[in-house]
Amino acid sequence: MLRRRDLGTFNPIKYGMLTLDKTLQEVQIEKRKISLTKTEGEILYQLMLSNGKVVTTSALSRSIWGSDYNTAGNIKVYIYQLRHKIETNPSNPRIILSKPRVGYFLAPAK
Repeated sequence: MLRRRDLGTFNPIKYGMLTLDKTLQEVQIEKRKISLTKTEGEILYQLMLSNGKVVTTSALSRSIWGSDYNTAGNIKVYIYQLRHKIETNPSNPRIILSKPRVGYFLAPAK
């Protein structure tokens, strides 16, 4: 007998022009739908929940991997990937911003 695993369902959440659907692993920005990896989706979810406040790299690491063992470099790589997916100009980000040596936050919602 096959059993379906309950993957859980999440209502999409919205922050400014971003709408994240964790169930589908995609974000919609304006009318564009962009596929995300599970980790990218979790990082974006945590940033959206913070309502524009800085989320430390340690807090992001704990929410994804359950610990904050030297993963600042990993978080930086995922932020880089997210910026390339959702920013118009990833080298001059306007959505996912950073506070050097602290963490990341989303630009204020408009």
